[in-house]
Amino acid sequence: MALLFFSFALKNIFRNKWRSTFIILLLTIGIFALLISVTFNEVSENLVDNLNESMMSNSFGNENFSALLENYSNSSSAANLYYNNSDSFNTSSFNMSNIEDFKNDMTKGIKTLSFYMTAFLVLIGALLMMIVMLKAVGERTREIGVLKSIGWTNFRVAALILLESIFQLLISWIVVIVLLLIFYLLNGHAMSEVFNTFHITKFIVERIFTITFLTSLFIPIIGTIIPLLKAFRIKPSEAMRYE
Repeated sequence: MALLFFSFALKNIFRNKWRSTFIILLLTIGIFALLISVTFNEVSENLVDNLNESMMSNSFGNENFSALLENYSNSSSAANLYYNNSDSFNTSSFNMSNIEDFKNDMTKGIKTLSFYMTAFLVLIGALLMMIVMLKAVGERTREIGVLKSIGWTNFRVAALILLESIFQLLISWIVVIVLLLIFYLLNGHAMSEVFNTFHITKFIVERIFTITFLTSLFIPIIGTIIPLLKAFRIKPSEAMRYE
């Protein structure tokens, strides 16, 4: 039964090739946009962590830090006042407190920006999908009415429409992965240099794709809410007269 249900959903996708292609294209663009947003967040946080570790490492010792601050204080009245009024300047304390504050502020700012970017992209993708799905449900009024007349519940109709949307999302992900693999094969050396420069490890790449995939699931879920409500209101007796 489940196999027939899945095959019916796939059949509906390929039956209207133009509409499905348009939805898949929109989802593909949305996935790429989400990948950029999530990559920005993960890489930026990783750079902040690496910067924090390098600043707290032994190579950035107290003597070097004190010398840098003393040079900077010559051109900064605020720093000069702080430096001169300190009988014994504790560089270790400065390192720990200020660098940690810097890291926290940067991380908070990056997460906030990434959250709003991701939420905006998901809402835009869901809105576009909702418009297309509303038209699709309107075109399938008679079909939905027939399904209800033979005993399909609103839950089964909703599951079918949502399953079709998720299949389209999975097809979009296949397209994205194929395009990324082609791009990597054509620019492997340049991509390796970028990964090394920004300290992008295999764990970060896996995390980026996992977060992007889970986030992208919200696009079909949110985008089909209103179309499903429209499908729920379809009555079999009225749908039979629909042309």
